[in-house]
Amino acid sequence: AGLSLNAATGDQTITGTTTFDYLFVDKAAGSVVLANDIIVSQTLNLTNGTINTSTNKVQLNNSATGSLVRTNGYVNGNLQRAIATGANTYNFAIGTSSGYTPASLAFTAVGGAGTIQMSSADGVGTNYPSSLNATARLARNWASTNIGVTGITGSATFTYLPADLVGGAVSGNLQAYV
Repeated sequence: AGLSLNAATGDQTITGTTTFDYLFVDKAAGSVVLANDIIVSQTLNLTNGTINTSTNKVQLNNSATGSLVRTNGYVNGNLQRAIATGANTYNFAIGTSSGYTPASLAFTAVGGAGTIQMSSADGVGTNYPSSLNATARLARNWASTNIGVTGITGSATFTYLPADLVGGAVSGNLQAYV
């Protein structure tokens, strides 16, 4: 079963823990609001608008890298994706009410399949080290939760908003921390 959410205006709420084969979001105004977790087993298509998860999540169970199709929409909150073994790149169409701040995980190897949940948040993370500059910084952080993926090698790419550079921070001087 599939669901297409494309009302011109206003929020639409999905209630109950629900599984969809396909979920299409194309909203010119308003958002899709989750009252519970939802599962998408085949394809999540984010054409326009946001899915606001709050503490809930969108779980995409298809480990094919093309199972997430994005034009302009994104998940404002938690997006959990199935990760296959081998070498693959997974895009996480995530952001906040401030805007789209995606993450991409490029695996050169995955030994054991599982899922990874990602989200983006405004501001510095709670683990921001005091040894780094407290004023010139990136006011953006991402959280990831690994659920069963083993034997990982690869890299991550994070995209932030221009306004996330605060206190005279320069993108070339940014340092990652975990």
